[in-house]
Amino acid sequence: MIGCTKEKVDRIPLGSHLDDWFGDDFVLSRIVAFGYPRIPLSKEYVLVAVQGEINAVIDKYSCPHPHFVISSIARGDFSGGPVISEYDFLLGVLTEPLADGDQALENGFASVISIEPLLVLLHENNIRIRENHNILYGITDDSSS
Repeated sequence: MIGCTKEKVDRIPLGSHLDDWFGDDFVLSRIVAFGYPRIPLSKEYVLVAVQGEINAVIDKYSCPHPHFVISSIARGDFSGGPVISEYDFLLGVLTEPLADGDQALENGFASVISIEPLLVLLHENNIRIRENHNILYGITDDSSS
């Protein structure tokens, strides 16, 4: 995906990596993150894309799901934005900068929550995605998905 010409599509394929299925498998793989940060001197907000790589996979003590630590600067207003893997699927959602106390956001790490909470949320709201049918069944034990 990164550095290659791909056909344009109107959706982002969801990943099928569940929390307990991966360890450091994605470390040093490339990503693209998207957000709408405030750009100084700009008249309006625009979609900004940044490239980076996965530097670590961590378990936060405040969240039950793994987070990917990415090399992109932890800027504000990227939270909630998609992070796409070099393997052409949604890796997760950018959640927050990981910084100590009053440390500047730019000095912290950007954190991306894994895809499993999104898959569960889709299931709980009866949103069916054909490509992820078997994955949802695996995490919900619900044969109706």
